[in-house]
Order: sequence, then structure tokens, then C-alpha cells
Amino acid sequence: MDRTLDGVRPFWVKLLHLLPPSMSHKLGITVLKDERLLSIIKRFIRIPRDERLVIELMGIRIDNPIGLAAGYDKDGILYPSLSTIGLGFYTIGSVTLKPRRGNRKKLLRRLSKELGLLNSLGIPSKGFQAVKPYLKNARGRSPIMLNIAPTTPEELRSLLEKVEEIEAVRFVEVNISCPNNFKNMEIWEALEAMKKPEKPVFIKLGLDHMRKIDEIANVCERNGLGLTVLNALKVDGKGGVSGLPLYPYTLRAVNEIRKVSEKVPVIAVGGVLTGRQALELIKAGADAIGILTAMVYRGPSVFRNVVEELIHELECQGFEDLKQARGYGLRSEEV
Repeated sequence: MDRTLDGVRPFWVKLLHLLPPSMSHKLGITVLKDERLLSIIKRFIRIPRDERLVIELMGIRIDNPIGLAAGYDKDGILYPSLSTIGLGFYTIGSVTLKPRRGNRKKLLRRLSKELGLLNSLGIPSKGFQAVKPYLKNARGRSPIMLNIAPTTPEELRSLLEKVEEIEAVRFVEVNISCPNNFKNMEIWEALEAMKKPEKPVFIKLGLDHMRKIDEIANVCERNGLGLTVLNALKVDGKGGVSGLPLYPYTLRAVNEIRKVSEKVPVIAVGGVLTGRQALELIKAGADAIGILTAMVYRGPSVFRNVVEELIHELECQGFEDLKQARGYGLRSEEV
């Protein structure tokens, strides 16, 4: 493990890890859902606002590039409380068109030594109609990104039409790369069904998609689509691994996209636990960073910690702001 990650786990998180993952997850949701409890801890997790971190993501101004990735708040029930801490964006989902139970044998296991997580949930979802009231009544500070998981072009078009009616949803993320027991759409079917969508759309790719990244990025650039990289690493018969083991693949994916396109908006998701990693991805050309598994190891204060560390790294490396840092690695190669 990278020595810069030594000690990222607070003592109270280690105590919480004495509980089974599913139990500690439910406990965390209970605390974060309760606005009274959240108000007590908010001073420890609220994200500082800094003009150096303000960016535009597909034409939408956001306070900072650090957001909640898909998978934690599947139905939007935490948005009224958790969105008030100052996240750059807030992802709800994955949401399917119709209700889905997910895998029969659900697994959620910590990989503590690797700072990772193994899960085989298989996208359980209450379905769009059940989530719709939360979205229509959403009141919060962070722009909502809705992650949808269609299985056919018809489902994708139907979901996009429904989402267009909901003003609170500012971005859409299309999950076509679930790593376990889910009928993912083919990338080319998804691209064909999404020509010039009304809202900003990101397509969430898996590692297998990187083999055709030059063609994928080319189509995305022509049609005004963004990319999210990467989804969890598939482990045959066991599910998907997220967290720190995914980070080298995420960084490589961002680099590979930027070799073929400088224009496609990119959200980097996978293995980010520190501000130093976030800046490394931004220097490689990422526009924004999604965080999920890091919450398991650093708690809800991870967002504040990463933002503060990101500001520190900007100052240490001599960047005036995030705009100057973005793509710095690419520009350095040209010199």
C-alpha cells in the first residue's frame, strides 16, 4: 500500500469496522438521514468553499470537483441532508426503469488491507417511479447527477425522457458496466440511443470498454457526451472490487482518454482516498472526481479531507487554481 495512505482511517472508523459491513452501512445511513444528528457532526464534515476550486462541468458551474459517486444513496433519501455539506455534485442511483431486487446472494465485504470493497449487490432498485417523488421534491445545495441502469435502448430512451421532466436533475450518468449479474447494454447501442440528449450525459465505462476507447471517445466528442471511468473491477463469480485497488486503472483510463480526445468531459471514479490522488487525476485531464468507497475508510469527513488536501497540494505544487492544474501532465509531455 502507498505509504502516503498510512493512517487515513480514523480510530472511530476502525471501531465501526468491528460491525459487519451491511450493519455499519445501515448505521451510517441512519445518522446521515437524520438532519438533527447530521447538524451535530456537520461542522466536522462541511466542505470549505474556495474560489480556486470552482469549475464548469459540461456548462454547469459547480463549487468544487469532488462529488459523491453512485452506489451510496440509491434512491435519493439522503439528498436533503447530505447535499448540504458542500459536495460539488451528488449522484443518486443506480436507478432502473422497473423495480429490481438485485442478486439473490448479496455480498458486501471489506478488503481492509487493500482499502477496497467487494460487492455483488447486482443493482437493487425501487424503480424510477418510486424514486421520482424524491427527485421532484429535492431541495439541496449540490447539483444532482442521476445514475440510470438501462438494459435495452428502449429502456434508455424511456429513462432519459422521464429524467428530462425533472428540473432538479442536472446531470445523467448511464451505467452500462455493472460488473456482476446485470444485463448491461452494449456501448454502441447506448451511444446510438443518446444522440444530442437534452441534459448533460456521462457514460460510465468498465475496464473492458477501454479496448475501444479511441472509437468511444470519438463518438462522445461528436455527440456532446461525457465519460465516467471506471466502474468496479470484475471478479468472476464474486462481484466487483472498488476502492484503492481500482485507482491505477482509473488513472490509466483518464490518460488513455486524453490521448485520443482533449474535449470529452471526464469524471474519474475509483480508488480516490486523498487530495493528492485527486490532483493527480486532474493533472492527467479529469474534470471532476467521484468518491464512494473512501467513505468506508475515512468516514463522511472524507469529502472535506480530500478538498482540504487538494487545496494543500495545489499550493505545494505552485498552481494558482484548478483550471491551471487540469491537464498539466498532458501539457508537460508536449514541452
